[in-house]
Amino acid sequence: MKYLFLALFTTLFSFSQSSNYPPESGTYETYTTKKGQTISVGDHIELGLPYAGTHFIFISQDNTYVRSRLAGDVVEITKLEAATNNKKSYKMQAYFKGYGVLPVIIDIENALKTEEIILLNQ
Repeated sequence: MKYLFLALFTTLFSFSQSSNYPPESGTYETYTTKKGQTISVGDHIELGLPYAGTHFIFISQDNTYVRSRLAGDVVEITKLEAATNNKKSYKMQAYFKGYGVLPVIIDIENALKTEEIILLNQ
């Protein structure tokens, strides 16, 4: 009985469903940005105008910048994951499907700053 309680307690607190800025490593269902905006798996976002003009800077697929032809598309967030930058800091990344086999990855904080993404639920 003691081990069952310990396993349940550890499970409940080891896998957080939400994260705030700055994020810690892990996969989440909901993320609250630096400015207090909330993004959840299943939310729809609009791809804004590319910051570089011809391609997005903070939206990539297979380590390649996404081209400007996706501007204006509305996509659904399928995953939220905090990725490390040399274990000194973490960046929250949103994933969506729909353009090939590999997922498209968004650096949330920077894409919001440059208006490469627009949150439709705010």
